[in-house]
Amino acid sequence: MILIKALKHILKITVCIYSVYCLIFEFNIVKKEVITALFLWSNVIIPSVFPYLIISQYISNSCFIEKIPLKIISFAFGIKKCSIKAVLCSEFCGYPSGAVCARNLYERGEIDIKEAQRLICYTNNAGPLFLISAVGTSLLGSTKDGVVIYLIQLISSFIYGILKREKVNSCSKKKRQTNLEKSDFCSYVKNGVNICVNICGFMVASYVMASAMTIFIRNTFGNFANSFYVNAFVKGFFEITAGINEFSSLNSEGLKFALICGTVSWSGFSVIMQIKSVSGKIIDIKKLCGAKFIQALFSFVMGLLYKSFFYKEVFRTDRLIAIPVSIIGTILIFVIYLFYQKSRYKKFI
Repeated sequence: MILIKALKHILKITVCIYSVYCLIFEFNIVKKEVITALFLWSNVIIPSVFPYLIISQYISNSCFIEKIPLKIISFAFGIKKCSIKAVLCSEFCGYPSGAVCARNLYERGEIDIKEAQRLICYTNNAGPLFLISAVGTSLLGSTKDGVVIYLIQLISSFIYGILKREKVNSCSKKKRQTNLEKSDFCSYVKNGVNICVNICGFMVASYVMASAMTIFIRNTFGNFANSFYVNAFVKGFFEITAGINEFSSLNSEGLKFALICGTVSWSGFSVIMQIKSVSGKIIDIKKLCGAKFIQALFSFVMGLLYKSFFYKEVFRTDRLIAIPVSIIGTILIFVIYLFYQKSRYKKFI
């Protein structure tokens, strides 16, 4: 155990030193990656994530969902009825809203830590807006492909959730003493902004680490590092958008589609760290990484099968529809937030 801890410390120090080396001697490459990360965060991630973080907080704090007869979902995944909120957040809002909902349920004493950990493993998927508009319509030129990628991701996560199901019990009535913030619109906006800022930090860090890793492979292995697949897999391991962007340039339609499906379900080191940041102490990183890897394999196989046996060419489009709508929604949220906070600003006028 002592040896393992010592090796971990040595690895961390080595990574820090090498990162400093890249910042000094490979600054232009690192700068390009940072600019790319910031551009994607501001133009794609914020409009495709922020509004849904607000919606997911309403869902997780609402009692309405529990009144809907959705026992089949509870039975299929072996979860309590109150945990259906996390599943719905995952389906419609994207990550990290599933982790936020699972943490809130645990902190309110409605589920135990084991169920919260299981939920986090399969209720943190890319949102439909990001996959259909940003990935399907924009990168692949096919809205239909974006829809299929979204459905494949959901099916793979559902399969994993069903395989890991346990005996279901009713929701606990015992409430824990927690420091949950007041549940109102303004607190939802503040939480959403905090999560978006965290996402930015993890995206930038992941892009820098991916570029540092590719530089290290290039300097160590020479021509081997110039392989398209090496660069694509390294970038996909660290950051989902970087990996998808790399794989989208492949000529083989079937392999490209399958690799993108796998990358989407893996989510990347950046997303895993985002989930960790909002989950607090309840997360089990090893279980989460294992779950995401298994789901990535499911999605890869389903992507290959779809392109091989079920795919039919339809109209293709380069137009992006949903992102501008979401940008308008984001602006409206901030306008409403400022309206709610107008009494505070009267002091300064």
